[in-house]
Amino acid sequence: MGSYCYLYYHIVLVVDKRENVFTEEHEQSLYNYIGAFFRNKKSHLECINGTENHLHLLVRIHQSFSIADLMRDLKVATNKFIKENNLFPKFKKWQNGYAAFSVTSYMADRLKKYIQDQKIHHKKTKFTNEFIGILNKHEIEFNPDELFDN
Repeated sequence: MGSYCYLYYHIVLVVDKRENVFTEEHEQSLYNYIGAFFRNKKSHLECINGTENHLHLLVRIHQSFSIADLMRDLKVATNKFIKENNLFPKFKKWQNGYAAFSVTSYMADRLKKYIQDQKIHHKKTKFTNEFIGILNKHEIEFNPDELFDN
């Protein structure tokens, strides 16, 4: 039998200290770079969006890659890309961790809409409240004092 996998992940990356560094002027360059990164890893970036201090990604990951290795490599590559191209001068680095939640294929379309509406969503909802809500929805236990690198 062959291997049949369809691995969707909702990924959240946060700028160190949640500083507001991303601007709409250059975000598409970063998004295109991230899309190319995943294509080079036999994976597919389905959707990406964010605000000044964090990004949401919906990614279909090839089964030969671990999420931990991909996130480490993505953060290193994007850090270098941002700095070499001087896209966001205030960007120093990503927070140490990341969030990755598995998503079923039938939930992917709903999640795409949620990601596409990030800028509208965050006019009403603070990132910290959004993120805690996501953790609670996935029944992930956490210590609020250790939630972010501060």
